[in-house]
Amino acid sequence: MKKLPLFFMPALFILFFLPSYSYAKNKYAEKSQQWKCLTVPAVGKKAIDCRFDEAGCSKEGVAGHRIKLTQTGLTPNKDVYVIGCIGTSTGNLLCTTGNKDADDAVYGDWEGGKLKTSAPNLKNLMSDPDIKYEFQGLYKNGTTRMEPPSPFKPVGTALTSQKEWYEWQDYTPKEMNRKWLTFQWGDPTTAAPVGKGGGNQQGTFSFNFLNTSKDCASIAWDPYGRLFDSSTLEPIDNTQITLQINKGGVFSAMTSADLLGGNLINPQQVYEDGAFSFIVPDGDYKLLPTLPYVTDLAKIDPNYKKAYSEIYAGEVIQQRGAIQHRDIAIATQNTNTTPKAISFFYDATPYGTIALDGTVSHPLTKINVKTAKVSTVHPSSKIPYRTIQTAQADKMGKFNFTVDQNKFEKTGSYTEIIAGIELVKVDLRTGTESSASSQTVALEPIPQYLEGYAYNSMGTVLPNTTVGVYLSSGVSSVAEVITDENGLFKITTDSLPSSTYNLRYTTKTGVTFVVKPSTFLAQNQQYYAQNKLSPYVGRYIGGTVAPTGDPINKVTSQNKGANIQSSEKQEDQKMTNKQIQNNQIPSQTLVLVLILVLLLGGVVGVVIYLKKKKTSI
Repeated sequence: MKKLPLFFMPALFILFFLPSYSYAKNKYAEKSQQWKCLTVPAVGKKAIDCRFDEAGCSKEGVAGHRIKLTQTGLTPNKDVYVIGCIGTSTGNLLCTTGNKDADDAVYGDWEGGKLKTSAPNLKNLMSDPDIKYEFQGLYKNGTTRMEPPSPFKPVGTALTSQKEWYEWQDYTPKEMNRKWLTFQWGDPTTAAPVGKGGGNQQGTFSFNFLNTSKDCASIAWDPYGRLFDSSTLEPIDNTQITLQINKGGVFSAMTSADLLGGNLINPQQVYEDGAFSFIVPDGDYKLLPTLPYVTDLAKIDPNYKKAYSEIYAGEVIQQRGAIQHRDIAIATQNTNTTPKAISFFYDATPYGTIALDGTVSHPLTKINVKTAKVSTVHPSSKIPYRTIQTAQADKMGKFNFTVDQNKFEKTGSYTEIIAGIELVKVDLRTGTESSASSQTVALEPIPQYLEGYAYNSMGTVLPNTTVGVYLSSGVSSVAEVITDENGLFKITTDSLPSSTYNLRYTTKTGVTFVVKPSTFLAQNQQYYAQNKLSPYVGRYIGGTVAPTGDPINKVTSQNKGANIQSSEKQEDQKMTNKQIQNNQIPSQTLVLVLILVLLLGGVVGVVIYLKKKKTSI
């Protein structure tokens, strides 16, 4: 057998030993998700609903259950869905189109054009005893009912001018925080490979609603009043209140028959925050709680003014256009309850910050942000660490603040993560805190950049394993990658949601298990430290770090030093990114060009070799 010329050897080496750069396609490879925030009318910085004339609503439907929604920047001639989201008591986001079939189209699990698993979004919202959601309609310009989920198509300037808008109407017995988004299918995005061998990244979704708490106006229907203990000043829970209407000079319980085209629940159940809300037309009304109430202000602890106002004393309430508010002091029940989270949004931003926006049951509740340490040594453990920040709810129990994760510690031995928020009761009478009366809501971190190894619970790396990102609402993955032969993968900010999610690993043998973000960060704590990476700051397909400045640097002077350090860290990350880009192995195109050059050289070599051989003969 004749010897193979030496110039063939490099080409064969490249063909057989270079890593594969094949890119797998997932079931959504041809599409990406494009989300945008809907705009809610506001007076000053406060979002308002259709009860307010300033909102510019159509005056149709139940004003207190309606919101006017506008939007610019939608892609013309593409199907669009309007999505309504409720913030739960755990910070998870539950969203729906208002229709089961539309929820399946947006959140269901599809493969080959067939629905594998239905989305339980609307069902979960309706059946959850803490929410009891009721969708009541979506209307174009407030009058033309849209039947979600028929996806409807924007026409002309629809949703791009104030001449066109949508009105969404829904109901929950409790005051729940809400926000609204639009959804369209767009072009796919493809991420770059990671590691020497390169991870196979499948077509993924593009999230345009990063930092939704900042960009999406949220609103909770303001309560018309609250029941509170006249002595302890705590909200009254687990009782009822009845609305009475004047019918020919006689006050009796109002019914749905007295509300044209409306849906009235009367009597109304009062929950942890003591809030009640009756949305009615002009008329004369009275309120009748089940428990006896106090009409003499002298018999109410004078500190009630810190949180309550317009105390009801049994008078006739004349509803004449303006919203009527009444708080009711209940004869003391020696109420002593623990603050509870009613509803809140918990979102990460690509700047390394976390936005928390919601409502707690007790006025002026102190909110402590708790952190924990995680490490590669004990990947299944969260070691409680410290209180990194404190905030306070207002007199209505509302809160809205930002946590800067750039201040979290990242060392060679551990990574600091957010672990939860502690709700501490504040005694309105004395202003003192009661640490014995507190509740902690556990939170998972929301990484905005994932890079590292996929491990099973035994700490074994998982090569060629599918890694899926799953939202808290939805049964389909919003992003999928396949780990390389070393178990390494990367998912950039473009493909990661800003709200809570989990990872799901599916091995080559079909074994699937869920991995929480905190576990992933613990397992890869040393990887992040060695490569000087931050899981909290955005990195995109092109390797760009999220811009510094807004919103982190918009702070008071006492925090300037910390933000300078934060900016320096992000600049270091930019440099690291550039170094990574400069040191990356050639792309698939360059490799193919190199192979073609070598093969061409081989062909030329063969021709020369044969000519010489012929000459020698």
